[in-house]
Amino acid sequence: MKLCFMMLHYGLPYLEAALKAIKPQVDHIILFYAAKPSQGFVTDMACPDDPGELKAIADKYGAEWIEGNWATEGDHCGAVWAHADNYDWIVRIDSDEIVPLGAVDYWISVAEKSNAKMYKAPFQHFWRSFSKVCKDGQMPDRLYRVKGGDGFAYLDDGFLIGEPEKYRVFHMGYAQPTKYIEYKMQVQAHRPEWRPDWFRNKWIPNAQTDIHPVCLNFWNAGEFDLNRLPEILREHPYYGKKVIE
Repeated sequence: MKLCFMMLHYGLPYLEAALKAIKPQVDHIILFYAAKPSQGFVTDMACPDDPGELKAIADKYGAEWIEGNWATEGDHCGAVWAHADNYDWIVRIDSDEIVPLGAVDYWISVAEKSNAKMYKAPFQHFWRSFSKVCKDGQMPDRLYRVKGGDGFAYLDDGFLIGEPEKYRVFHMGYAQPTKYIEYKMQVQAHRPEWRPDWFRNKWIPNAQTDIHPVCLNFWNAGEFDLNRLPEILREHPYYGKKVIE
């Protein structure tokens, strides 16, 4: 049995695509909605999304909606464990992540070869459109074993080719309107590390090299073959935009 959860504060642009992609791969979805950011930073800037719109999308895909206030991101993430007793695996996604069909079962097939508690998945990060992408070796934790296990392992099975490459998560966090980036810069956990000139010198002019918001010389945008996009993204209103403003 597979439980998917999402920590949600904002994220309207890709929420429906994220839920549509994950729904056939898991048994249940829970959205833990926080009216205030849980990453340790607050701002006077208005949240770009209306919670009613977010909940309407959650309801459309049969996701359970739980509201709360969590003091830290860790507390927000940890809320899922009170609901996990009847499940074998927990899948974590964010509202801007599109998990390819078949990825969850593939991840579990890899995870079953070890006894880790937490597993890290390979990502690809889209930059200001669907045709530009950055790849790196960093892998967020996206699969958890409910019963037993210790430590962490990687879901690339040792190689970023073949099946692991096929199942890279589509991370759309930097392929969305500028107002969401401006808000993200205020509340994101890495705010103290954010490069002070990044927004002015990298985001606004749509630079193509050295574009990671925190790390130097880490992301360079490469061409992405649009034929490899999942149908869910080819149906998205941002598809075909040269630059998402």
